[in-house]
Amino acid sequence: MTETTFRLVPARPHSGLLVLFLKNIKHLGDIVPKVLEHKPATFESFDDQTLLLSLRFMPAFYKRLGFKKFVHLLWSLIPDGLQLLRGVPKLILMVEFNGETEEEVRAKVSALHRDLGKFHARYEINGFEEDPTEGKSEKFWVMRRYSFQILRSKVKDKHTAPYIDDFVVPPKHLVEFLPALQKIIKKYKLFATIAGHMGDGNFHVIPLMKIEDDRERKKIEPSQREVNNLVLKYGGSLSGEHNDGLVRGPWLEAQFGKPVLALFKQVKDIFDPENIFNPQKTDATWDYSYSHIREHF
Repeated sequence: MTETTFRLVPARPHSGLLVLFLKNIKHLGDIVPKVLEHKPATFESFDDQTLLLSLRFMPAFYKRLGFKKFVHLLWSLIPDGLQLLRGVPKLILMVEFNGETEEEVRAKVSALHRDLGKFHARYEINGFEEDPTEGKSEKFWVMRRYSFQILRSKVKDKHTAPYIDDFVVPPKHLVEFLPALQKIIKKYKLFATIAGHMGDGNFHVIPLMKIEDDRERKKIEPSQREVNNLVLKYGGSLSGEHNDGLVRGPWLEAQFGKPVLALFKQVKDIFDPENIFNPQKTDATWDYSYSHIREHF
């Protein structure tokens, strides 16, 4: 690639957020395409574990946000805290719209609200603020963006192990896929949260593990194998926003097939005949990849 052209999209001054609290995900396969029909600016999600961990480590948000924003966050959470008495939602969906006027945004949010009424989810229509980082919707973005960073800083004896991160599953399969994924996480007792970009089914599951503990290390290969097989079963991709590298190297053939993998190797041979750069990335075995996992932090 020697040249590219970008088409810039003007920032719109008004933004509004529709938040859906799903006590179960049985209608998720219908909700996702219905939301996408309305062409939202963003469509994000986080799970019940993210919500509960955010509440558990709420004091840590004080350091990140400062006094004024932290007090605002606590105050704005009160209505949602009362809703939690009726049960913790399994999944929180965040659908954001933007526009040139407050009325335009309000109309977009209300239209989606009406279309989703038949699914009987609990809704909260939030802030139509000129600055989307302020207002009622801020609490949800804070949880979505910062909860994992805070969790990672608070759990001193565990560190990030992003070996099942960044997979993509077609949204129509999520109603079956997500419960199966949670079952695998529970089976191996992984300390992990699930957050994702619902519009394209791209999810990030980054366990916190004590890698130097041999019992923890032994979980990596079987749990990764089960998650990867599950992703491929539903016609997904093992990577969406990031590269494959050693982490997903052993599954390149399962993902792309022998003919395409052979093309990968051919291209590498053309540009790197001495195999100097990233050796064994295109033909990594599990033993080779596993031997490169660091043992201490």
